[in-house]
Amino acid sequence: PGLPTLVEWLERHPRDPRAALTIVAQHAPGDEESAWSQARSMASTASALGIRSRVVIREAQSNTVHASLGYDQPTALD
Repeated sequence: PGLPTLVEWLERHPRDPRAALTIVAQHAPGDEESAWSQARSMASTASALGIRSRVVIREAQSNTVHASLGYDQPTALD
C-alpha cells in the first residue's frame, strides 16, 4: 500500500541516457515462467519510457521481483 507503480517511480527520475533498470526476478523451483513474465512486463514498461533494462532470473526459495535504477557509463557498443 502506498507504493508507486513502476511507471510512477520511473517518471520521478530525471531523463538520462545512461539510465538502466536492473530487474532481478527470483522464482521458486518450477515457477520460472512466472518470473520471466513479470520481468518481461517490467522491461517492456521501461522500454516504453525510453529506459534500457537488464534482467537477472534466478531460482530461490520464493518468488520476488526487485528493480533498481542505475546510471551506466556509455561504452563503445552503445
